[in-house]
Amino acid sequence: MILLIGGLGNVGRNLETYFKRTTDQEVFVLGRKPEHIVKKLYPDTNYIEQDLLNDGNWELENILTIMTPT
Repeated sequence: MILLIGGLGNVGRNLETYFKRTTDQEVFVLGRKPEHIVKKLYPDTNYIEQDLLNDGNWELENILTIMTPT
């Protein structure tokens, strides 16, 4: 799994495309924008809505644990 933090800008979108093309890893973008808006703009993007500045790492750890196959 590759996690791009704050990756919705030009650099992040280019990195997402590059990693999807060149690796067999799932690519996820982490950001603060509402997920329903991001999904309308970028329907093929695996997006996690999370504000690390306010929520800290604990919530992110819970989300990644749920998403990781056992």
